[in-house]
Amino acid sequence: MDDDLTPEQKFAVEDAETLVPRALLLGKPEDEIVADLIKLDYSPAAAHALVQRVATEMKHFRESHENRRRLIDQARWQFLVGLVLAVGGLVMMGLGFAVWMIGASGRIVLFAVPFGFFVWGLGLTSRGWMRWRMYRRWAHGMEQDKNGDQGPEKSAGP
Repeated sequence: MDDDLTPEQKFAVEDAETLVPRALLLGKPEDEIVADLIKLDYSPAAAHALVQRVATEMKHFRESHENRRRLIDQARWQFLVGLVLAVGGLVMMGLGFAVWMIGASGRIVLFAVPFGFFVWGLGLTSRGWMRWRMYRRWAHGMEQDKNGDQGPEKSAGP
């Protein structure tokens, strides 16, 4: 990556939750990944923490089937909790709007707190979905490799 990325280039880059595991799988040194994240406006501490967390998760993922299952379950749980928070935030905003329309209260809290829950829920849902999808795909690939399955693209046929 260039040192000076335009906003369009930063937007076009993969999400860090996908970028970091892929870079680690390709054998890219952690320091280079941190430098790439810093170019994407991550603070050095946040970039180091993200790379360390993903490296630890990947280590656990490779250790055993139980660890893979646990990571997949954690990602699914994160997705579901985020979904509940987002939907709950929407419901609370709707109720707040109804209360505001009735005239019982005109406080911004009726919208700010539920909106916070909604945004927080969307973030958790997005992160959980990406992790869940990625770990399931990797686990499926590892199971195929272990079982000796060739997959449709590698199978010999007439």
